Amino acid sequence: MKLIQFILSLLITLCALGIFYSACITPAPVKLLNISFATLILTGSGILTVLTYKELCQE
Repeated sequence: MKLIQFILSLLITLCALGIFYSACITPAPVKLLNISFATLILTGSGILTVLTYKELCQE
């Protein structure tokens, strides 16, 4: 179960990376706000991945 959770968190992180990349290259009037939200999502998913990896290694 922990392995599945880790794989899913990696997928979420990859999706968040795509969102961040899209926010950086898409021209928009409120680009700074888009990049800020994408950064928050990417940071949260990165933390989730690290936590699930630590849980996986504890076993």
